[in-house]
Amino acid sequence: MYETLYEFTMTECYLKSVGAGIIVTGLWLFILFSIIRNYLKLKKTLQAEKIDLNQVKNDDEYKEIRLVTIIVILVTPIVMAIIISMRRDTFISYNYLYNEYKNGNCYTVEGQVENYKVYDVGNDTGGIRVIEFSVDGVLFIIDRDYEVYNEIRDSCAVKHNGQNLKITYMLEKDLDLDKYYIITFHDETHNGIVKIEEKVE
Repeated sequence: MYETLYEFTMTECYLKSVGAGIIVTGLWLFILFSIIRNYLKLKKTLQAEKIDLNQVKNDDEYKEIRLVTIIVILVTPIVMAIIISMRRDTFISYNYLYNEYKNGNCYTVEGQVENYKVYDVGNDTGGIRVIEFSVDGVLFIIDRDYEVYNEIRDSCAVKHNGQNLKITYMLEKDLDLDKYYIITFHDETHNGIVKIEEKVE
């Protein structure tokens, strides 16, 4: 009997493609709102002080913030289009990976974890924790070269040597990665885990 520790799901496809887009969009809209608010606030202040609208329009600070506001407003549709395009490509790529997995374009190994290692690469601020191990002679390296691995690494699904696992994985050579370029596999193993199950008594 096996207990599922991790499985790549359609929900994960949506979260990976939509989540980052929402964050970036929210940040840009916040910047846009702040600039427009400052512009209107300055205009109101200058009008209250000088009354004459022509004097307000000739104020250097007012002209500067008005120019910034116009530029940001004009650029906003372009930024939104870029965000939507990037998120769309990400979703298409991950959706392709999910469909290939569900259509059986994958392999399974069972056995005990061997050669288990955990180490960090990179500097102190941008370091990456890497988990490396083998099951039935197949090497797996979990790091950020393959985005699906984030959840596996963070939840520590693979813990130690001797752990009885069944791992379902995909091979880079079986996928059309020229078309779905956002999906990347580790340069050494050329495989990607889509499901981890642990044998329980």
